[in-house]
Amino acid sequence: MPLYLIKRRLLRLAKESLRAMRATKGRAVLMMLGVIIGIASLTVIVSIGEATKLEMLNLMTSFGFGVDALYVRAGGGRFFHRRVGGNPRNLTMADAEAIARFEYVREVVPQQVKGGIVIIHRNRKKQTVMFGVLSNWAVSRNWAISLGRFISDSDVEKIKKVCVLGEAVREKLFGDENPVGKWVRIRRAYYKVVGLMKSQGVLRSGHNLDDRIFVPLSVSSKLVLHHSSLSGFRVNLISTKYLETAIEDFKILLRKRHKLQPGEPDDFTIITSKQILDIVTRQTRSLTRMLAWIAGISLFVSGIVIMNIMLVAVTERKEEIGIRRAVGATRIDILYQFLGESVFVAILGGIFGLVSGYSIFRLISVFFNIPSLMSWKSFVLATFFSTFTGLVSGVFPAWKASQLTPLEAMK
Repeated sequence: MPLYLIKRRLLRLAKESLRAMRATKGRAVLMMLGVIIGIASLTVIVSIGEATKLEMLNLMTSFGFGVDALYVRAGGGRFFHRRVGGNPRNLTMADAEAIARFEYVREVVPQQVKGGIVIIHRNRKKQTVMFGVLSNWAVSRNWAISLGRFISDSDVEKIKKVCVLGEAVREKLFGDENPVGKWVRIRRAYYKVVGLMKSQGVLRSGHNLDDRIFVPLSVSSKLVLHHSSLSGFRVNLISTKYLETAIEDFKILLRKRHKLQPGEPDDFTIITSKQILDIVTRQTRSLTRMLAWIAGISLFVSGIVIMNIMLVAVTERKEEIGIRRAVGATRIDILYQFLGESVFVAILGGIFGLVSGYSIFRLISVFFNIPSLMSWKSFVLATFFSTFTGLVSGVFPAWKASQLTPLEAMK
């Protein structure tokens, strides 16, 4: 069949379906209701999944993770849980250097982290998190500089009192001013601002990635914290295939270096991207399951409702069917007419469900502070499932209508 005839037939089916819906508005709304609920739930599920992936990527970025990287943190226990065992100050640069000697290690990025650091500029002050770092910290995380520069090797070697501000710190201390070249006070010492980090945003947990200040690692250890212990270090591997080997090798090495006896708990924690993924997945699993059940049940019930209402419509419209058959309409024409009405109602319900689902997700994203985005997957799934529901639920009523002869229909 030529394309223009197909378009013409589809347009005619749409007009006839719309006319039938107008004639029975109550039934049309009832048929669409289940589809709307099901597709809305499906849209929320997909959107939450996509937002969770994006949030996971942001979280991994904030901790400097990639699939070929891991993080060694001082103190035992599990990631995001209370530290147990060991002294959280026992991780040293010597440990980092020992790990860097493994042939599959591409780079080690150490850091000291200290919260509650008060920074002062004139009559303004800001409590923030201080990071003592080397020059490779920002590059290893793909964090960009907005103004000025990052900490350099020279800053670390010469123990220079310089700092790089996060966007939240800049806003509090300097407003819209360019802070580069100006001075801030940390405790009793003054530090020159040499750079401003590009904004990284706020995580779902409420953790502001811009609320931090960076200083040379030598400065944080000798002038601020007065100890050389590391909070942890990121380890970049040359390939993901060494990840499991690295975990075992690092555990053996660090336990030996820290003189831990058999049975003693680790006084360090090795964190991988898979652990972060598992944590984020668990956080959304219950909600996803509940919405999946709602979507499935709603679409199933809506299919039954559409089928039964269409069967009633076939009975009520026997005269119309008889007249159409008498003037030359074939059984295929009648089949297409009623099947088209069923699919049209379901697709219309899918459109309303898609809009409703995205609106609900926008509210959820505001309440739970997760990224708000519209995925193309939502549109594809909404179109597929609404069309599928309309087809399956409309086949039997359409077939029954097409089997009526003109004589039977006119009785």
